[in-house]
Amino acid sequence: MNIPEMRKQNLLVKDMEEIKHFLDGATTMRLAFNGEDDYPIILPLSYGYSVDGDKLTFYFHGGFNGVRYESLLKDNHVCIETDSFERYRQAPPSATADYISLVGFGDAVELNDDEKTDGMRKILEHCGYGYIDIDPDLFKITSVFKVELEEYTCKKKE
Repeated sequence: MNIPEMRKQNLLVKDMEEIKHFLDGATTMRLAFNGEDDYPIILPLSYGYSVDGDKLTFYFHGGFNGVRYESLLKDNHVCIETDSFERYRQAPPSATADYISLVGFGDAVELNDDEKTDGMRKILEHCGYGYIDIDPDLFKITSVFKVELEEYTCKKKE
């Protein structure tokens, strides 16, 4: 997979500390995937993430049924997006928006029983909770997925 090169390279964010700061403050990840009859679907989700060097991994959870779960089992190629809107402002001769966003591509992989607790902790930490004991029975009704981004771009306009 090759993401088309960003047209305005001066907006590209490469510094991982700046990307992490943005991801820590963002509240919602959008997950795009192929649904039934080849129609795309995009869903807003709570998320967690981890960083290893310049590699980003996102985590999300859900039930064991429904369109998302069943679609990901058939085709796990996904696109994720998260953003933070700052403001609109005049920029003669028109107007513009200040924002930061990240778009990435990868495969959604369902975590096995040994990995689910760590993935769920990353989600809960990102949502503002400290350490929480997680009852293993939760995973009888909850799936946890990770998406290791193969490629991503982060863009900031200010």
